[in-house]
Amino acid sequence: MARDSAAALEWFRRAAEGGFDMAQYNLGMFYKDGRRVPKDLAAAVTWYRKAAAQGHAKAQYSLGAMYGNGQGVAKDYVEAYFWFDLAAANFKENEAAYRALAIEQRDKVAARISPAQRVAALVRIRNWRPE
Repeated sequence: MARDSAAALEWFRRAAEGGFDMAQYNLGMFYKDGRRVPKDLAAAVTWYRKAAAQGHAKAQYSLGAMYGNGQGVAKDYVEAYFWFDLAAANFKENEAAYRALAIEQRDKVAARISPAQRVAALVRIRNWRPE
């Protein structure tokens, strides 16, 4: 069983390094939770960011949560707002519950930033394109 787990992790890592967003997101989850690897929040942020940059909504949501909670990165509500808003826009029609949660979290962090910070984040969101 441990051997199968190590092999699965190696395949996830290869796929993530090859640029597959779902593998990057999953590897981020492994590091965040300490599943199959030692817990490493900075590594989780790195993998979430790679998937989020490609438009992966769950990775965008997870990255927003990491910034909002200061996990693996300095707490940054503007950055959290940015990623939660992108996630809300990128969840598919059949992911309405996820979209609602992203909107809820975005609105919570919006209350912690200034109007000018929110405008700057909205400009950045409008100009954002997946890599």
